[in-house]
Amino acid sequence: MWTRDPDFLSTVSAYLPPRSPTPYAALQAFIARVKGALRTLHRDHFADLRTQQSCAQAALADAQIQLHTNPTCQALQSNVTKLQERYTQITTYALDLIRQQSKAEWIRHGDGNTRFFHAHIRQRKSAIYIHDIQDDHGNSHSGFQEVSAVLHEYFHSLLGPSSSRRTPINPEIIQLGNTLPVDLQLKMCSPFTDNNIKQEIFSIPNLKSPAPDGFSSGFFKSSWSITGPLVCNAVQHFFQTSQLPPFLGRTKLLLIPKVPSPTQAKDFRPISCCLVIYKCIAKFLCSRLKEVLPHLIHQS
Repeated sequence: MWTRDPDFLSTVSAYLPPRSPTPYAALQAFIARVKGALRTLHRDHFADLRTQQSCAQAALADAQIQLHTNPTCQALQSNVTKLQERYTQITTYALDLIRQQSKAEWIRHGDGNTRFFHAHIRQRKSAIYIHDIQDDHGNSHSGFQEVSAVLHEYFHSLLGPSSSRRTPINPEIIQLGNTLPVDLQLKMCSPFTDNNIKQEIFSIPNLKSPAPDGFSSGFFKSSWSITGPLVCNAVQHFFQTSQLPPFLGRTKLLLIPKVPSPTQAKDFRPISCCLVIYKCIAKFLCSRLKEVLPHLIHQS
């Protein structure tokens, strides 16, 4: 919705950071600066879409009535055309918002303001809200704070503690297994280009749930002419230094029910919502490993 606004690209470009010591610092400064500007853009242009749509529809109806009484007036014709464009624009914004809320990625065209979308939104809201839950001892807990505490304790015990101490690798055992030929070793070490990074970013669907920073891949796609260098420099810097700052690793866990009526924390499957840059790096690593694993691990 924001990307259709005429002021979107100018707003984004106005908050490009000055020179920073590292690409990570430049990207972090840009995200922190532009987030406030986009909130202001939303508040000024999109905060009351329903009211804007009603007013635009009423203004268009009044102008059409006036044109009906005087169909040869050029000024009235021009006014109706402008009001039609305004009403269409606001309706398009509203449909973009509904599509994003419905999370129906398989719908690409057609009228989105249907019963299906509103029913889908209501269904998602009711499905993701957890009214009460039982802990490991069978005690029931209700309310946001108590349910949150039970879920946090369960997944912290499952995912939070550090891994156990690992034994050192025995090089003699590794030498007995398969090794990569030289051509695959060189391919594993070959650098990624900016075009590769762009392709990976653009392969991430726009409606994927955003990470804690709130920026989806659709934001970077629509502003790639501005944000592309920042993204490419950050990804390239990771593969050059093997260092990842904490802000790029922040992850939001979404709980997906495994059963129709979940009652315990174990009835939910955690889905990690990572930052777009983190996803891009992970996709690169997976693509390289996918090519070489068949040469190292037997199919059975």
